Amino acid sequence: MSEKHLKESRLSHCKLLSGFLILIIVLVKKIRLNSRKLLSAFLVLIVVPATILFGVFFLNDRKYHFISLLIIMYTIIVFFMSFENRKPQTREIIIIAVLSAIAVAGRTAFFSVPGMAIN
Repeated sequence: MSEKHLKESRLSHCKLLSGFLILIIVLVKKIRLNSRKLLSAFLVLIVVPATILFGVFFLNDRKYHFISLLIIMYTIIVFFMSFENRKPQTREIIIIAVLSAIAVAGRTAFFSVPGMAIN
């Protein structure tokens, strides 16, 4: 990748990140958000793209396992915050259980097929 293309790519990523910041500011001003929703929006719209950009530019796009782990942790935090201080409805728990069962079934369906195993 040429140096000029790399600079243009960095500039476009910075513009994208600033667009997310402007979107967050507008949403906070128009919609009254409580602290939990504001933190969730901040994690999803600011921290996740910033983590991806950090991995691409500062870690030279080589530590993708580490960046993926960080993004998974961010989404788990948002997921747990949605159940904090409230009693979840039965249908929400059933949806989570069904999706988990589908994930396990999909993982075990191709267990014996060579070349389909995920390491």
